[in-house]
Amino acid sequence: MRASCALSSGPRATRSRGGVISRRTFLAGAGAALLASGCADPAGEAGVVRIGLLSNLTHAPVLAGLASGRLAKALAPVRIESRVFRAGPRVVEALGGVAIDFGVTGPAPLVIAVSHHGPDALRVTTGCASGGASLVVAREANVTTAADLHGKSLAVTQLGSTQDVSLRKYLRGSGLDATTRGGDVTMHVLAAADIRAQMMKGRIDGAWLPEPWATRFVRELGATRLVDERDLWPAGRFASALVVARGAFLRARPGDASRLTAAIADEIDRARRNPETARDEAYDAIQHLTTNAGKRAWFDEAWGKLEFTSDPLQVAVEAFAADAASLGVMPRVACGSLFARA
Repeated sequence: MRASCALSSGPRATRSRGGVISRRTFLAGAGAALLASGCADPAGEAGVVRIGLLSNLTHAPVLAGLASGRLAKALAPVRIESRVFRAGPRVVEALGGVAIDFGVTGPAPLVIAVSHHGPDALRVTTGCASGGASLVVAREANVTTAADLHGKSLAVTQLGSTQDVSLRKYLRGSGLDATTRGGDVTMHVLAAADIRAQMMKGRIDGAWLPEPWATRFVRELGATRLVDERDLWPAGRFASALVVARGAFLRARPGDASRLTAAIADEIDRARRNPETARDEAYDAIQHLTTNAGKRAWFDEAWGKLEFTSDPLQVAVEAFAADAASLGVMPRVACGSLFARA
């Protein structure tokens, strides 16, 4: 698919109502994909650069660049192919399986992959977004403080996602834990649209979500924004979306990698300089991909909950790695190699 045409949606991650997929099973599946990379050409497909991303507001500059055809123009005559995934861990899994060459993902899936498969597989080429995630709770749940989450049912879009790590860290810091770890907070893994449906039925009390979903829940469902994640970080800044490439691809095709990285950086600058046009393009792209992007006014409000930046915010990424290790999600690793040249 050419990037100047409509974006196409790739395979979604397996849905799990009630958290049926275990963390161990999920990470084992991601590991199998990374090991499968030995069966594919590390340089990827000749004449093509494949990129994976999510239909989230935190990925807006890349969505806008793809949908408008500007990234395709910057790479021509090399063709861009894009795939859209449900959550960051699936993007990282596709990178490991050499199904894509570049990806946009949050920091948690990235550092988990490095912890399992070493420092050479992936590299951060540029930042993309800071902020843009919140814990929202149903009005009927009567939750006004962290203590009120005792016995509640919460959701994330994927095990091993950045929001998954953020939620578990918040619970642990509030003296709470998931039922799978001896606590009394039930954790569910669902697509954002399914979380919305389950919250409307009163079956889920809250969710840690990226934008524009968090703002949609507040405006559409009357949910309460219990935690804006920016409030948990120094100066309100943390990496929520990073542009990542396979290390082998960078070594095999440095020219193509450099041109795409520069073009994405231009899109990030463009989103900062001309937010009105960038919002138009990103909203249209998400509407095409999901067919239900929510009201435009909610999307514009959500835009103000994050910052687009080429700074990968390395210190925050390293903090995510430390948090994931302390939660038992992964062993402790050094993340400096992610930001080094391949």
